[in-house]
Amino acid sequence: MNGNYEKKVIGKLLGFYRQRMNIDKLEIIQISNGKKICSLKTLKKIEEGTVVSDHYYDYLAVSLNMHFSLEENDVKLLQQYHDQLISSLHVFSKSLMTELLYDIEQSLYLMNNVIYFEEMLNLFHDILDYHLNENLPSRSTIDLYLALKEMVNHEDKKLILYFLYQICNVVTYLDRSQIQQECLPFYTDPLFIQNHLLHISQNFIPFDAYHRIKNFYIQIKNQISDYQKITIYSIMAMIQLNMNDVKSAYKTICKILALIKSNPDYPDQLLLSLHMRATIVCYAMKQYEQAIQNALICYHASYKQLNYNHLLLFDALEKTNQISLLINLLKDSQTLSFHNEVVSKIFKYYQIKHLWPLTLIQKHRLLTDLILNQLIPLCKYSELYQNILTEEMLAHVAITRDYKSFYHFLQSNKFNHFHS
Repeated sequence: MNGNYEKKVIGKLLGFYRQRMNIDKLEIIQISNGKKICSLKTLKKIEEGTVVSDHYYDYLAVSLNMHFSLEENDVKLLQQYHDQLISSLHVFSKSLMTELLYDIEQSLYLMNNVIYFEEMLNLFHDILDYHLNENLPSRSTIDLYLALKEMVNHEDKKLILYFLYQICNVVTYLDRSQIQQECLPFYTDPLFIQNHLLHISQNFIPFDAYHRIKNFYIQIKNQISDYQKITIYSIMAMIQLNMNDVKSAYKTICKILALIKSNPDYPDQLLLSLHMRATIVCYAMKQYEQAIQNALICYHASYKQLNYNHLLLFDALEKTNQISLLINLLKDSQTLSFHNEVVSKIFKYYQIKHLWPLTLIQKHRLLTDLILNQLIPLCKYSELYQNILTEEMLAHVAITRDYKSFYHFLQSNKFNHFHS
């Protein structure tokens, strides 16, 4: 990096903030007594990224209640943080990321309102804070990053796109397909392995996608970190499961769990998502004890993390006859608040089944109604969910002889397809 690069970006940022604040061009260049900071022509050049003398940036920044500074040590420190951030993202080390986040927070305090440096430090901070704590920046900050990616060089744009791609699933106003498209030129970069593989999985049938990803992995396996191997394995496992190759998916998940065990220094968000995938695959493999073990890790860390897979946990507990543990979870859940209505109905279903004092016929009729009116949408998401609810409906029909309800259940699910 050099001073001219920073000044190009600073000039564009000055234009961005002037427009965001609805400040007229004539207004920003006025000082006092009819004097001007610069001509309108010079202002136009600055806002387009033309490099001019430092004092112009200084005066214009002050007009926007900001500061301009290009101290050599600050430029070097920013580059150091950039390199450390990239390194920590490659290995996805929780301890390294936590330490770096602390250092950046100290620097942000010193760089408050220093144009360009504050924006870049905030970007570094927000990437780390999201991975470590799942915290999202404000909409105005995200809008700034969307604008900033058009102002900066290749390396800084890569980092902004990386962050936007990470959050676009939860920030609904971001255009995921557009961001994914912008990320494609970076697909050979280790930071964008996940983006590249998801693009493959979404654009090819599962069989072709799996072999393309497998060949890609063979080519790069000696050049990537364990974290990047985990990323590849997790996508491969989901494709294998989608192809109904449960045994291969289970072997792949076991590789992931072995890597986690050998180095548990990953952010909680990543570990929980991996344990979630392990829950699904282990359940599909009928390794119910392992499914329960992984599901409980997610449940105790954040019960909301399990989402619809509470159904897998509760059914696995029944299949392994761990009813006392299931009852304890159901009793504890009575004080929980649910962000999803269907998840709350899953809990209600098992609470009725194991906690409510009803007659046998009353209970089975009530559970049948709950499946037909509340839980049946789950069937379109996963064959595992559909199989569980089908088993439950068969058990209810055996008692109630309500074959009409069972027929309605089957008719509602006859167009569900899970494997392509």
